[in-house]
This record gives sequence, C-alpha cells and structure tokens, in this order.
Amino acid sequence: MTATPRTEAGRWWAGSMYESKTRDPLTAIYNRGYFMEAIEREVAFATRHNHTLSLVMFDIDHFKDVNDSFGHSMGDVALQKLCISIQDIIRKEDIFARYGGEEFALLLRNTSSEMAFILAERMRRCAEKLDLTHENNPVSITISLGIASTSESISTAKDLITTADQRLY
Repeated sequence: MTATPRTEAGRWWAGSMYESKTRDPLTAIYNRGYFMEAIEREVAFATRHNHTLSLVMFDIDHFKDVNDSFGHSMGDVALQKLCISIQDIIRKEDIFARYGGEEFALLLRNTSSEMAFILAERMRRCAEKLDLTHENNPVSITISLGIASTSESISTAKDLITTADQRLY
C-alpha cells in the first residue's frame, strides 16, 4: 500500500484524514477519542518510568447562559478563543482536548499536582481576561477546574479522570 500523495486543493491528504479523526472541528484541539487513547498511553508511560502525570479537567461556568443570551455563534467564538488562549500557555507536549460540549481535559506529563495547580490558576485568569464582545457589549466567562495526579491511590486512566472530574465539581 502506498501513501496518499499530496495533491491539489479539494482532495484529501494523508495528514488531513488523520487530523479529521483526532481533532475537534470547532476548536482544532484534540477530540475526546484521541484523548482517551492518549491518557491510557500516558498513564502506562508514567507508571513505567515512575513519573507523575497530572490531569486538569475544566469547563466553562454557566455556558448554557452564554448560548441562550448571545446565541450559539457567540458560544462557538468563546470556545475558540478560550482554546487559543490556553494553547498559548501550555507546553507543546501537553495533550489538550475537548472532552465534551464545554468541558476540556489537559494532560500534563511529568508534572506534579503543585505545578498543575499553578498552571490551572493561569488558565483560570486567562479565561477571565478573554476579549469577548457581542454587539459591542462585553461578554465574560469563567471556568471551573479539577486536578488529579497519579499516585498510589490514583494509578489508572479511569481513576485519574474520575478524580479530576469529581474535583471539578
């Protein structure tokens, strides 16, 4: 089997098919399917190398109100701008994914819970400072975050997700 050559616009490239399977079309960050595969791989890596793996789960507070008050297009803009601002403060190797509608996951290799907390606080401030407007009126959003790190009691992908999600609420 040969690789699909890169061709004229309008035809699929081998890379774009992969991107369409692993990226969220609205935000361009990883999708939940990719995240679920990655967390299994990263937990195994952390366990094997005795590294700490941290997970930050977060969602936009009262996001339904944004959609109801300003329309879904404003909600889409908020999601896009939030993702861009988060990508500006995380490392290239971090795995940032859209977990659900307005819920996100950030997987941090070789990162202690203390360092994850510092980053989470930066993310929270980033969301508060987003420049969002609707018909020349400012729109503000906030996020809630939950953090979990691998330990003796948290040693599987499921445990990591469950703990971070519980701490989110």
